[in-house]
Order: sequence, then structure tokens, then C-alpha cells
Amino acid sequence: NPGFEKVECIEAGCKPESWDVTIPLGSDVVLVIDISGSMRGQKLSDAKAAAQTFLDQMNPDYDRVGLVNFSAQAFIMSGLTSDFDSLDSFIDSLSATWTTDIAGGIKNATSVLSSGDGEVKVQVLLSDGEPNRCLAKTSSTAEAAHCAMLQAATAKDAGIKIYTIGLDMALGGAAERTLMNISSITGGKYYSAPTSSQLAEIYVNISREITNGVSQAYDVYGSYSMMSEAGKGNKAESSLIEATQGSSYRLEFYIN
Repeated sequence: NPGFEKVECIEAGCKPESWDVTIPLGSDVVLVIDISGSMRGQKLSDAKAAAQTFLDQMNPDYDRVGLVNFSAQAFIMSGLTSDFDSLDSFIDSLSATWTTDIAGGIKNATSVLSSGDGEVKVQVLLSDGEPNRCLAKTSSTAEAAHCAMLQAATAKDAGIKIYTIGLDMALGGAAERTLMNISSITGGKYYSAPTSSQLAEIYVNISREITNGVSQAYDVYGSYSMMSEAGKGNKAESSLIEATQGSSYRLEFYIN
């Protein structure tokens, strides 16, 4: 960080040196988790542990995370929050039951993200099977998949990416194709997890993709300038001033 380095003047009359110093604006993420009956047992236990590992990768100073579950219908368990301890408790309380309404999960997560102001808006959706409900209504798997695509298109229009994770799915099967299509529509990415033991690594990889995206779009902040006495070997040292997140300043050193 140039704001904490020493700058040495090699000769009198050095030219000003300046740096842009940046901080992230943060990410808004909703974890969308399948709690249908087929997730019962080790699958859901590993899914909860992986979601909690995801929280460990995020920065509560910048990032906010919400939680949506879906089975026969979808429920918002938590809106966007930086209180990861409370969110951790909500994740731990998940239990498996009933059927699979992926469309409802996407719709509710989109609603949660619409209230956020993060630079990046993302859903991370985990499922282990084909959808068979459309917004809490019984549907054929084809109708339910189409319903999920429509919700993905709505999310895309709201500037939201969806990362999907297919757990224990047949490669190239209808269930996997549905999740691939959802991520493709929104500009996200699909991950295959043949076993639930692989979920934690996948969630960590997704968290890195999300935060790497933010690091390319930081705002400049912090401004400080000072003068030193002219002469060879003089040094100037400065520390960065405290700045409000998202503010725009410039950090400058002038050495004469």
C-alpha cells in the first residue's frame, strides 16, 4: 500500500508522486438452498457446512449475505445482512422436506437483492434434482424448468448473476441442463458436485470469483499531501486518512 511506504528524494526538486488507493464497495449475495426431501441426511449436513464456509470467506465490513430456502415453495429466511453469526444460525436450522420449487427460490432471492446497493449482486443456488413446482404450484418437470428460466431472465434484467451447483446429478441429464441454463442466462457459472463432500470447495471457489469481480471495480479514496525539505536523501512518510466507503479522494506525496 503506497499510503504507508516511505518515499525517498534522490535529488532536490523531485517531481510529485501520487497513487490511487482503493477499497471495495462490496457484494450482495443470497444463498438459495434446496431443502427438498432428497436433500435429507448427509447432503443437507454438508450443504449447511459449505454455506457456513462461504460466509467465512466474505467480509462483513463490505459484503452482505441473505438466505432463501426452497422445497414445495420458497421462503426468505434472512434478508441481506452483515451479521454473519445470526445468518449462520439460520443456515444451521435448515431441514429437508417436500418437493422442489427452484423458480420460487430464484424469485425470492431476486426480491431480496433488489433492496441491496452492492456493486455485485449474486445468487448462489444449490439443488440436487429437477424442479417440479412453479412458484408454489404443482407442475410437470418441463413446466417447472421453464418457470425457473423465466425467473432467471428476470434476475438477469435486475443485474443479478446466478451461480448454480448441481449436487449428485446425472451428467447431461435434465436436472443438470436446467441449472446450466439458469447460470448461462444470467452470466453466472455452473458447478457440478458429484458428492456433497465437494460442496465446501465449490462454495469457496464461488466466493473468490465474486470478490475478484469486486476488486476490479474499486472506488478511489483517501487524500493526504505533505512537503519535505529540499535535499538529497530526504524522506517523507505518511499514513492514509480515514475515509468513508465509496468516497472519492486522492493520495498524493510532494517532495521538493
